[in-house]
Amino acid sequence: MRAGGFFCFVLVLAFFSAELSFMQSRHCEESALAEAKEFSFDLEKLSLSRSLMEASTDAIVEEGLGKGLLLNLGPEETKQLVNQKLEALFAKMEAEYGASFFPKVIDAKYLNSNSTVLLAVVGNKAVEAEYCYTGGLFKENLVLAEVKGEKAVLEFRLPAGYCVKETVVG
Repeated sequence: MRAGGFFCFVLVLAFFSAELSFMQSRHCEESALAEAKEFSFDLEKLSLSRSLMEASTDAIVEEGLGKGLLLNLGPEETKQLVNQKLEALFAKMEAEYGASFFPKVIDAKYLNSNSTVLLAVVGNKAVEAEYCYTGGLFKENLVLAEVKGEKAVLEFRLPAGYCVKETVVG
């Protein structure tokens, strides 16, 4: 075999091995991109679920405050009404979104001991109600839920200091 033929053979082998290496790295990059897309889509679905959970919580509290004001309930009765609605909502969230709550049992009693409702007359005919989740004396009693997807996990929180106001004129 001549030296030129041998050199050409070595050169073709080098190009072939470089091409295989490029194809392998491209395949790894494509699989990493596909995995990142799956994670991103999963995270987006979880983010939507968490947003719906937050909006539902706000709506339920506003509805309970408004109903308490329309029925002329006192602050304690209004708080109990709101917390019963929240207890039902959290149970629905567990079933619908697969949320895992901490503490495991979040009932109206737990919520009543960690929240407050204030009522105030504003002007001549308006009454304002404010629901606050205080989290207890030291603000350590949180309502926390994990919503798990296939590849990601997001948290839903009802933090200490969460407040919603509702005003009724009439």
